[in-house]
Amino acid sequence: MNSKIRKFKRAFTLVEILTAVFLGSIIIIAAYSVYLMSYKSYQRHAASAELTQNARIALERMTREIRQTGEILTTAPTEIKFQDGHIPSQIQYLTYYLSGTDLHRKLSYYYCSNDSLTKVKWSTPCAPYTLQEEIDSDNVKAEKITSLQFVGTPVITINLTVSDGNISYQFETKTLARNI
Repeated sequence: MNSKIRKFKRAFTLVEILTAVFLGSIIIIAAYSVYLMSYKSYQRHAASAELTQNARIALERMTREIRQTGEILTTAPTEIKFQDGHIPSQIQYLTYYLSGTDLHRKLSYYYCSNDSLTKVKWSTPCAPYTLQEEIDSDNVKAEKITSLQFVGTPVITINLTVSDGNISYQFETKTLARNI
């Protein structure tokens, strides 16, 4: 009879099994919650890093090109147009402007209507012909930009705001057009 009693003592009771399952479930749910919070935090930080990197690259490119310019044509609040100073032998112009949430960089040049092969300065008199602008390229250089503003000359302040709907960052930089 003792052998039968010992066999039953080795088994788990229903209460012990349910307690173990309940505690195991709590531990798994807690671990999953920690994982989920960590993953969401990672996603937020990755989105934030992407936004700031996007703005940093846009500002770096604009300031580098503005610094090299020989002449600024326009500084409208949301657009700037200036002569490209990187290739002095070529007369071409860069325009940065915002279209929706995309920052565009337009490369163009001018010519007199009687000679479309010769690039001239925007101020060249072409009488009796007309001065024409030809767009060479118009590319998106940055995305998720909600506002862009250019102020001043020859020291130009660039205000830029990036946003993905959840988070928004504002940036400001000043650059001197050195060759003016």
